[in-house]
Amino acid sequence: MKKLFIDYHCLDPQLKKYFFVENSFDSSVTEGIPHEVAEFDNKLLLSYLDPTLRLMRLFKEGNINMPIKYYFTKDPLSPFIRGSKPRYSYPEPFSLNHEELKDLHNFLKRYTLPFSRTYMQLAFENFEISYEIANQSLAFLALMNGLEALFNPGGGEIT
Repeated sequence: MKKLFIDYHCLDPQLKKYFFVENSFDSSVTEGIPHEVAEFDNKLLLSYLDPTLRLMRLFKEGNINMPIKYYFTKDPLSPFIRGSKPRYSYPEPFSLNHEELKDLHNFLKRYTLPFSRTYMQLAFENFEISYEIANQSLAFLALMNGLEALFNPGGGEIT
């Protein structure tokens, strides 16, 4: 509980709400990992949800991510649990007001990942890394690397 509500910020004590994404699918679990899990990961998480969350973070300050995920069966006789490795969660939460929703939708329609220009993608990757580093000095250094990539699309030294 401590990890979910304090370390990963899935709970907003002021609103008295917790936040999660939930989905379900039918699967016939025999042994190992069902192929439906890989299909779900590839189609929904990796191709849609993950890029959307990454762009939302670029749209506005604050952190939005999926720090942990689990798969499980409802049948107690065939337990299948798979969790992802928890990531550091930047303490500043992401929030939007109603006026920003239209701008966010337009932003998401306009941009796709990965960026077509390599220097933009490199800058974006450094921006993302800054959210995953607990040490603020190292996070700042990652941001400076990203800024350098933005101002140096040619590959030479910055003057």
